[in-house]
Amino acid sequence: MVAATTAVRQVDAVGQVRQLPAEGGKVTLKLDGAPRIYYGLKPRTDNQGRHTLARAPRRN
Repeated sequence: MVAATTAVRQVDAVGQVRQLPAEGGKVTLKLDGAPRIYYGLKPRTDNQGRHTLARAPRRN
C-alpha cells in the first residue's frame, strides 16, 4: 500500500488505462515485474531531497 490522495491511474505497456481507487488515503499496487506507469501517487521527500513513495503502515 502506498499513499494517494485521489484515485491512481495505472497505464500498462500497451496503453491500457485502469483507475485504482484510493481508500482512506491509500491505494494497493500490484508489482509483478510488468511495466506500468502510475499517476496520482503521493511522493515523500527525505532531508536530502530524494523522493520515494510514501508507504502506508502495514496492518497486523
